[in-house]
Amino acid sequence: PPPTSLSQPPMQPPPTTSFSQPPPTSFSPSSSSTTAFSSLNQPPPSLQRMPSQPQMNQRLGSTNSSACPTPSISRKPSVSSGLIHPSLATQQKPPNAPVNMLTQRTIIPGAPVKCPRAQMSDSYRRANVSSRIMRTTINGVPESSKLLKDCRLPLAVHIHPFADTVTVVNRHEIQRCRSCRTYINPFVHFSSAGTHWRCNLCQVVNEVPSNYDYDPVKGVVLERSKRPELNSASVEYVASMDYTLRPPQPCVHTFCIDVSATAVENGMVSVVCEAILDDLDNIQGDSRTRVAILTFDNAVYFHNLNAKLSQPQQLVMSDIDDPFLPHVPEDLLVSLQDSKKIVAALLTSLAKQEAQTRDCCLGSLLESVHILMRGIGGRVAIFLSSLPNIGIESLKPPQELAAMDTPKEREALNSQTGFFKEFAMKGCRSHMSFDLFLFGISFHDIATLSELAQYGAGSLQYYPLFSSKSKAEVRKVKCELSTYLTRPIGLEAVMRLRTSTGISIDNYHGNFFVRSEDLLSLPTVNPDNSYTLQLKINEKQTEQFSFLQVALLYTNSTGSRRIRVHTLALPVLQTPVAVFAHADQVAIVSLLAKLGVDRAKSHKLQDARDAMRNFVVDCAATYRKLCAANYPNGQFVLPEQLKLLPLYVNALMRHDAFKPGNAVDIDRRLYCMSQLKVIPIRIFLDFVYPRLYALHNLEGNIGVKDEKNRLPMPILQHLSSESLSSGGIYLLATSEALYILVRSDVRPETIMEFFGVNDLAQIDPDMEKFPVVESDVNSRVRNIVSGLQNLYPSFQRIHVIAESTAARSVFYKYLFDDRSNSFLSYYEFLNSLHREAAKKA
Repeated sequence: PPPTSLSQPPMQPPPTTSFSQPPPTSFSPSSSSTTAFSSLNQPPPSLQRMPSQPQMNQRLGSTNSSACPTPSISRKPSVSSGLIHPSLATQQKPPNAPVNMLTQRTIIPGAPVKCPRAQMSDSYRRANVSSRIMRTTINGVPESSKLLKDCRLPLAVHIHPFADTVTVVNRHEIQRCRSCRTYINPFVHFSSAGTHWRCNLCQVVNEVPSNYDYDPVKGVVLERSKRPELNSASVEYVASMDYTLRPPQPCVHTFCIDVSATAVENGMVSVVCEAILDDLDNIQGDSRTRVAILTFDNAVYFHNLNAKLSQPQQLVMSDIDDPFLPHVPEDLLVSLQDSKKIVAALLTSLAKQEAQTRDCCLGSLLESVHILMRGIGGRVAIFLSSLPNIGIESLKPPQELAAMDTPKEREALNSQTGFFKEFAMKGCRSHMSFDLFLFGISFHDIATLSELAQYGAGSLQYYPLFSSKSKAEVRKVKCELSTYLTRPIGLEAVMRLRTSTGISIDNYHGNFFVRSEDLLSLPTVNPDNSYTLQLKINEKQTEQFSFLQVALLYTNSTGSRRIRVHTLALPVLQTPVAVFAHADQVAIVSLLAKLGVDRAKSHKLQDARDAMRNFVVDCAATYRKLCAANYPNGQFVLPEQLKLLPLYVNALMRHDAFKPGNAVDIDRRLYCMSQLKVIPIRIFLDFVYPRLYALHNLEGNIGVKDEKNRLPMPILQHLSSESLSSGGIYLLATSEALYILVRSDVRPETIMEFFGVNDLAQIDPDMEKFPVVESDVNSRVRNIVSGLQNLYPSFQRIHVIAESTAARSVFYKYLFDDRSNSFLSYYEFLNSLHREAAKKA
């Protein structure tokens, strides 16, 4: 049968996390989802079960004319950031080499951490899916649940299915396993002179159709070795009508704009309308694209956008307790191509609108939007500056600031009502997604409103500093809205993860809704969406490799039904040494952050921080017991692949999402938590442990693009005041903003070279872009700033901070390796971990 039905089966709520009861002291995986290792006397993880090259060739295909040859891989490398970082390592250490952490005062590498290299042949490695798309916490699969449990490492996969452009395959018949419905891929095994293929997931043998090697589009017979689906683990099929239950959905964009006094006064209404107007010609879609614009304050305002009108007509729906459509839907949800002039006229007039009231009826608006769109679906963008205070499901501002680390903490971190969750699920059934844009410093109750995005497969953007008087904030909003409106989009999508026999899904993280045990409902999907699935091992893995395959069925913006398929090959690991050698510390910390958010909301923040800390202790104690038993007890030992784990966990515990006390605004804390659940892994680390560069000593080719347009970057520094030398200028890059710290003793001529002014007081604090000065160092810094800004989907504001001003606290709060009022320094943290691990070893 087709891989999914868009209307059946009925949706089920996502499973509760396995870390909820009772309040555990660590994130130790359950008995069904863990692994083990052995002693240092074991050989390095060369994997005794690794097939020889002839066996590899046989699995990928024989080289004779009657079977599929080994793929001559031609897959283009994944899109690079274009940034080149120097390496501090003078000699590459084996991934399983023990590291005495207490002697490593400077442990951060000069370049960002990469995914560990799996033990496999070059042909497998070239054919495998990019780590930008699929990345596991262990870059291999322990052969048994006992091994996984013994190693006390989690097994999960981070999936970014829409990240890169992939090869499109247009065939009348898509080859799939008749048993498990796996799509044919480079890792299947052809046999019987190429007339049969064995599924690499379930091992069932399937027949190869007689016309498989014939290309109906070009009308020629192709060499099987050149077929895209046998050369690349990432392909996209043009799907037949068997994969849809209704005509392809057009792109539908519904813009819901808060026009209350708060939204008008801070300039949100005018900036949002101008941003949409600027990209009206570039909005995703084709000639079938439809749009609707609704505004709301103490009533809901529909707009008649019929192309035959000379100007738009406003229709007031004042019955906010029982919403209805005040006009025929055909005039409210219109063709953008036919009504573009009317839409533009409405946006222009709204940008000049004056405020009438401070009330906001968001719940009533949502019910109105559902009535309008339930027959077609689409994307709903909600721009909000006020707390919903009237109409259906109004919210109440807190009587007092909820104190963290008190009995009221859990109440503050969770939703006031179940309405928005239930409404998002109802919208999902109608193929509607909800993207929420929050503006201003007022209380928004993100704990409650974020459920719209979480269960509605949408996104949450938060602009607490927004004011239309700030040129930089206006540019940030307009740039991010432009990206939102013009980036590729998939509609009425579902995603399924298939696994090798004996592996199953244990838990889910991200913004989606679970239709069935392994099927995620995604009314819309875009290149910035990321999902995490925890896995468990039910049966021993007996093959040399285990496999994960993600299939994303969606409709693209031009109405073509597509199936995007990614296949990940993972070597089966037999020893604890091999398991630890394949551990991916960035992927593990990303999973810990998601589990920490669940723990904080179900219990309390302290429990989440304790669980993170105890995970590192368990990991170190287990590694010593199984792999480094012959090392002196006075050493705190971790494998090379996990040597940065304490550093990152220490920073994660100090992140705004988990920081103790009330120094962090409650909406900011909840926004950070929601981001940790969905942020793509390629930018996750910059959100948790930002990059720190010294800019005052750029030498050689640092900051100068080479002939391939690549940009050499400075060496990464520890987030510590020890990294800040006198007279220096430093750049700190988070995934949200760029901060440039100018030390108080910087020479005036250096300030002139960098910024073109004699005094820092002359620098525009509302900087839209880095100033242009005719100097070599300024050119290099502008290249570095631009290169970093291009890394992230969001726009990075530039904040220049003089050390002599109070604003320095914004920069110094990111120095996570230093001691603070609530936390130990990184080195003190290491010593405390060592003492606790020694008790368990």
